[in-house]
Amino acid sequence: MKGKFDLGNLSGILMKRDQPVLRFAFKDGFLTDKEVLNAKLLPFDMLDEVCQRTIENFFWYRVTPLTRQGLEESLKEYGIPANYEAMIRAGSGHCIHDDYYLESI
Repeated sequence: MKGKFDLGNLSGILMKRDQPVLRFAFKDGFLTDKEVLNAKLLPFDMLDEVCQRTIENFFWYRVTPLTRQGLEESLKEYGIPANYEAMIRAGSGHCIHDDYYLESI
């Protein structure tokens, strides 16, 4: 759905540089599995609690909103579906502000 933040069936291992931090899985937009692999390297927002809300918030800040003018056309040009799961997978969840990324499993 355009504008709704839904991680769909995203799963993987959140990495910080070369260190695994968190393994998680979403199914139909709901967190179904999680395992903290290195609590010392968790993102700041997840230090108190790792749950669906904190994982979604982490990735929400890492992607361009689907409501951004011209984004759907640009995604189509590169063959990327206009949904957040696909955008995160395409960019491996990279962000210029830190060393976290998503390693797909």
